[in-house]
Amino acid sequence: MLKDHPSAIRRPALRASSPSPACRAQTYRAMERHEEALDDYDRAIKLDPKYAWAI
Repeated sequence: MLKDHPSAIRRPALRASSPSPACRAQTYRAMERHEEALDDYDRAIKLDPKYAWAI
């Protein structure tokens, strides 16, 4: 669920991986919350520049 993602991203084990913010970005995109989606896609790319799904 969307509400679960912020706490997951703050957890050290998950913070280092890009799928969490990228998955939340996809949810925001589906909800047409485009600015928030872009912010999370950017976060995913910063965490892992080679994470192609977020590019």
